[in-house]
Formats: sequence, structure tokens, C-alpha cells
Amino acid sequence: MPTTVPAATSSDGNFRLWWVTTIATPTAPKVATEILAASSVDLTCYLKEPWGASTSVEQVEDWRACLRTVLATPGTSKTELQDLIITHKVQVAADVANKAYAALPKDAQGFLVARYGIDVDTAPVATQIVDVFPVTVASRDKLPIERNSQLKAKVTVMLRDVAVYDVAAAA
Repeated sequence: MPTTVPAATSSDGNFRLWWVTTIATPTAPKVATEILAASSVDLTCYLKEPWGASTSVEQVEDWRACLRTVLATPGTSKTELQDLIITHKVQVAADVANKAYAALPKDAQGFLVARYGIDVDTAPVATQIVDVFPVTVASRDKLPIERNSQLKAKVTVMLRDVAVYDVAAAA
């Protein structure tokens, strides 16, 4: 029997990330009044480096005198969010190039909403699958300048509640 290689979705241009200030029900974020609210910011084109989340799970060992194998069960999990590396233009605060930087001051609380696998130019609609990360901005720093580069800032975010994965956006 021949090997079947499933089709894969390119990550280039098929990701979107929003900063959303308020979500009433993280398991069903509303597109029109939360994700696309005036206070929300589409961070996608401000990102200068890839972004993602990674979860690790501690192991609870279960040693038994009668076994030659140590068993294990899942223990505490920890989700780490990569820093947001974004562009900024602080000398012109109202400039659109500064919108993400201005929206993410230290101690701000909100939600990062990530959508994978749909073209970046496709508007969000109900039923699209998203991940929702309730976060607090822990720090926001301008990065050192580099030759032949652009100004960047690093925004460190930390989970303040449980992240929810693969939930359908609501109308």
C-alpha cells in the first residue's frame, strides 16, 4: 500500500493575531463586538518575528514495588507565550505604525486571539476556530538598534487565566 502524505497548510500569510481588550466568554469570542471592536488591534502586520505558545506538562511519577516500570500521569501544565516583537514609531504617537506599541503598555490586561490556517486577508467571521489567551503585559521595552534594520520593541505577555484552544468565534 502506498504511503499517503496529507496536504499541509503553509504558515506564510495564514495567521492572524489580535489584541482584544474585553472578551465576555473566552470559549466563544464575538467577532463584531470583541475581536473587531474599536479598542482591539490586529497585531499581525506589526509582528517582526514569529509568535506562538508552547505548553509543557509536568510528570507525576507512580512508582510501584510490584512493577519494573515507573508509571506516569500528567501533572501541572504550564503555557509559555513567546514575546511579541513589534514595530513602533513612538515619536509620532498617533501614527498607525505606533498602534500596537500604544495598545500594549506595561500592566495592560486583555486577550490575544490567534487564528491559524486562514488567509490573512480573510475577515474574521463566526465559526472560525481561534485560540484565546487571557494575558497581562508584563513588560514593554524598545530593543537595541541594529544596523540595516528597523526599530523594534519587545512586549512580554503572561497568562493570567487558562488559555482556551480551538474554540469557534461567535457572531
